[in-house]
Amino acid sequence: TMFYSEIEDFQAQTLIPGPSGTSVFTVANAGVVESYGFEGEITARPTNALTLSTAFAYTKAEFEEFPNAPCYALQSAADGCTVTAGQRTQDLQGQTLANAPEWIVNALARYDFTFGGLDAFAQAGAQYRSEVQSSITNDPNTIIDGRTLVDVQLGIDFAQGRGAFTVFARNLFDESFPEAIVAMPFDTGGYAQFRTLEAEQTFGATLALRY
Repeated sequence: TMFYSEIEDFQAQTLIPGPSGTSVFTVANAGVVESYGFEGEITARPTNALTLSTAFAYTKAEFEEFPNAPCYALQSAADGCTVTAGQRTQDLQGQTLANAPEWIVNALARYDFTFGGLDAFAQAGAQYRSEVQSSITNDPNTIIDGRTLVDVQLGIDFAQGRGAFTVFARNLFDESFPEAIVAMPFDTGGYAQFRTLEAEQTFGATLALRY
């Protein structure tokens, strides 16, 4: 599937330096935003026991027009920030939209087998997300590196399919990453990183019973 969209008068919340020197939230009119790309999925069964699948998406999202975008906190004239009537602005035409990675790819392999007369499975999955900008101002300090997460599961059914026991590992290789990086509103030049449970290496087990 291919797609293309163009949004005029795009509104976005951002942080800008306030009169006192600290940053404040404001809503900026980002002019025109353009987004295009493609996505798809593929599933294959090389054998009755093995299933392979992948889903992928490529997105190019950028500002087509944004001539008076706010500068980020520490942006200088050499970095493209200009000051007019006390307002610090930059031109973000052609720059990346925030939170819009170019590539997202998911892959899954599942193998079904019999163990001790019971149905069992082994499964491995990987999720890749390319580098992404976390701020609408295109602050180089708010770029989040690309990452690949790997999850695995091993499970078995029992009691004629009414029960299932599964052990799992999420983020198997302990990939450390923030979900977002934002400039601190009351600490100009400071940043905060936000992490989710997805960034934590997790081992566990589940037991399901159906009556």
